[in-house]
Amino acid sequence: AAVKLGRPLNFPGEGSHHQAAKVRRSVAQTGSNFPTPSSQLPAGSNRKGRKTPMQRSNRPSQCEAQELVGRQVIKHFSLHGIFKGRVKSFEVVQGVHWFRIEYDDGDSEEIEYHELTTILVKSKTASAC
Repeated sequence: AAVKLGRPLNFPGEGSHHQAAKVRRSVAQTGSNFPTPSSQLPAGSNRKGRKTPMQRSNRPSQCEAQELVGRQVIKHFSLHGIFKGRVKSFEVVQGVHWFRIEYDDGDSEEIEYHELTTILVKSKTASAC
């Protein structure tokens, strides 16, 4: 039986013009065909020059945190389903913003800002901060 292979492998210098150009830039910058290790990239950027999630601000200003109180959230809990709730309050403990969420079923939890940003329902109002 014949084995059907997927897309052919492209080695440095082969394949599309775009791939070859990336390899040439890498060789010109580092003297190597291997990509630059992340540890050697400029601080505050990823391979495409954008800030990585952990380098974006994980600390809202006091004004921004206060504006989040009352906002609606939707969160999926595995094995339990999707629940709606609201941000009820926040407090800062040792520089970490904790937000208290109360869900429509009566449960509540406290989560950090970075997690809150993933479950917030989009708002149509602009920030006053």
